Amino acid sequence: MPVGELPGVGAIHADQELTHGAYELFEARTPKGLGPPLHIHREREEAFYVVSGQFLIVCDGEEQRVGPGNFAMVPRGSPHRFEALTDDARLVFIVSPPGLEGFFRDGAEMRALGRGDMEVREELASRYDSLPTS
Repeated sequence: MPVGELPGVGAIHADQELTHGAYELFEARTPKGLGPPLHIHREREEAFYVVSGQFLIVCDGEEQRVGPGNFAMVPRGSPHRFEALTDDARLVFIVSPPGLEGFFRDGAEMRALGRGDMEVREELASRYDSLPTS
């Protein structure tokens, strides 16, 4: 049972409180054609496990097309992004150490106030270690 929701993204299955600061585990439903822009986490590893649908995962310039049951690891400092290639695309992602939950929560609040996605990402980038790359 989820311990919370990531507004506009999906469910929080394990937050930093539950894991005593070890990691976060989220489940995301991503509409076809959507996903975050290329970015890095200087202080965090991220891992993806595909539950349903197909995703394109780009890490360090390498592209992988992954489907249900596939796993992809993103080492800290690696430029990466993902994009849903099909409808009903779902993935579980693990973040260690935790700290991205606030990025999603604060971002949802800011977007609800009418702020644009890129403006939100720029403002939250350094606060939550999710830095855009150019």
